[in-house]
Amino acid sequence: AVAQGKGVDTPVSEVMSTDVLTTTPDEDVAACCNKMEERQVRRAIVTDENGKCCGIVAQADVARGASDQETADLVQEISKPERKSGCC
Repeated sequence: AVAQGKGVDTPVSEVMSTDVLTTTPDEDVAACCNKMEERQVRRAIVTDENGKCCGIVAQADVARGASDQETADLVQEISKPERKSGCC
């Protein structure tokens, strides 16, 4: 929003992400990492059984709690250049 010169009175709906990655509290770290890698995102919203946000898993959380290999894989996959549609 700031980069686009929008003011503090800009509605959040104009700048928010709408296709967010979600996970559940009982999903294992590997499955969450796989989703983050596929979508090339650094954060996943954790939702409860009612679909309400109850936390966030960040790349830094994985680095603190997962194995060195899981962390390295996640960072490598998330950091790959964006693939263009129709490209290899």
